[in-house]
Amino acid sequence: MALISIVINTAGKNLVSIRRLLYSIKQQNYNQYEVVIATESNGVKIRQICEALGLKCVILETGYWNRCLTADVAILKSKGELVAILEDDIELEPSWLSKMIKCINNDKRIGCVCILMLLILLAVNQ
Repeated sequence: MALISIVINTAGKNLVSIRRLLYSIKQQNYNQYEVVIATESNGVKIRQICEALGLKCVILETGYWNRCLTADVAILKSKGELVAILEDDIELEPSWLSKMIKCINNDKRIGCVCILMLLILLAVNQ
């Protein structure tokens, strides 16, 4: 089983949403993952949430909010064979990660698409 790095991008402001996301990660039926959180602020409070949920998380408090740059910082610190980049305002169903792994394992041509990039490409190609 491959180690998956779950990277969470956050400004660190909505702790309720962050807790919900972390709880949904804890419920995953694929358990070979690490959680790397890149946050502008509230690193101490986010660490407390992780500890309360029994999740070992790497917290990177950047001091700035830049979606791409914070993700890049987190990816560089990650150890996984694959990386899943998440925003802090989502919740995952329990088999989400295992379904993603299954798709990738079934077709090695599958890589990664960012929804924002997909929308831009669709708009340009119309």
